[in-house]
Amino acid sequence: MISTEMINKVKDSMIDRVKENFKKDGHIVPVAILLYEDGSGEAVATAFGSKEEREAFAESLRKRCAKKKPIVIALIEEAHSIRIPNDRRADYLDDKGYLREGIDRPSKSAESVDIIVISFETPFTSEAVVIETSSVGGEHLIVDTVRKGSVEVGLFKDILARPTNHN
Repeated sequence: MISTEMINKVKDSMIDRVKENFKKDGHIVPVAILLYEDGSGEAVATAFGSKEEREAFAESLRKRCAKKKPIVIALIEEAHSIRIPNDRRADYLDDKGYLREGIDRPSKSAESVDIIVISFETPFTSEAVVIETSSVGGEHLIVDTVRKGSVEVGLFKDILARPTNHN
């Protein structure tokens, strides 16, 4: 049985590798990484341009995971975000965490920041890691890293079935 401690070490290693790749290349390749209990793994390209393509990918990933039973799934992608003060979250987000109608998408906002999002699914939990990035004068920087804890929304939440007991 895989322990929570071992899975956390794998996640930390993946976060470090993503940061190293961004600093070196100035971008990351969007990918889903599936790791299995025997130590093997696979990477699945995640280039999608529409909501429908994203939904289709999520469904195909669910089917793949139901057959192959990975112990860790990491979805890694670049995105744009905006900082929302906690006392103004209700002005920007609905009760499911999605942008309210009429709010500019982060990519169109003057307050936009570049981020890398790593969404982890394990048999024990889900977690999002947000890495704020910046490229200045040819240098690629990591500005901040925030671990978001449990992921409450999104197409890729709960791809793995979770047992009630774990180490």
